Amino acid sequence: MKVRRIIFAMTVVFGTSAQADLFCENLNGIMNGSIHPSAGVTDVVSSQGAQCSTTLSMNGQTSSNCHWAYEFRADDATNAFETLSDQVAECLQVTDSQSDQGVSHPDTYDLRIFSSARGEVGVSLKDKGAIQQTLVFLRITPDP
Repeated sequence: MKVRRIIFAMTVVFGTSAQADLFCENLNGIMNGSIHPSAGVTDVVSSQGAQCSTTLSMNGQTSSNCHWAYEFRADDATNAFETLSDQVAECLQVTDSQSDQGVSHPDTYDLRIFSSARGEVGVSLKDKGAIQQTLVFLRITPDP
């Protein structure tokens, strides 16, 4: 049953094995500067249902941001979050992540921050009771 859930989550997040490879290729391209974060962010994710955009911070860094919406507290959301976290770690060849629980509201929140010499990638899972959805977020911020 667990294997079936993982395969389903990978299909939802990446579609196919080839798309998982494309995800790594494009994620690494953004991180090393060969792909601008605002160009092809949807191609980086290569999946159904992703809402993607770019943001410019006050320090001039451009981040790629994507999110997926699921039913409130659905197992599929947790599985997609775990799969995406594992894939980011594999793509960046990092073995650990930082987590941040610095929120003061009743909804659940899990953030994993993967740092490399080329920048930072955050993957988060957020339960939003007010809208009855669970959201999975991906943020890619290469170093300038």
